[in-house]
Amino acid sequence: MVVQYQESLAWLEDLLVCPLTHQPLQLVELDSGKVLKGISSDYVYDVAAGIPRMIPDPVPSAFRDKWDQWQNLQDNGALGYALAPELNLSMDDAGEAIGSPPPCRLFFESIS
Repeated sequence: MVVQYQESLAWLEDLLVCPLTHQPLQLVELDSGKVLKGISSDYVYDVAAGIPRMIPDPVPSAFRDKWDQWQNLQDNGALGYALAPELNLSMDDAGEAIGSPPPCRLFFESIS
């Protein structure tokens, strides 16, 4: 199915700001297509099929560091699950965690 979108994307300028600087964005046409560019910065955000991709280019080092930290946590979790599956929750056929009380019981025990 083909999704139609407004040819005029000027409304993006009124709605969005740079998530890093909180300053206005300007819709500009580059060789690669339309992008939102920070008015007071060099950050550029791609717009594909009328949808802005709010990941800045270039990616700031602080963001890159947090992304790397998140990826390390994911990798460590996967490794821990593979090396010691007995320490991880298992699910029964109903999708409940085996060996732990239902969430509602935990809640009522915590308030009593």
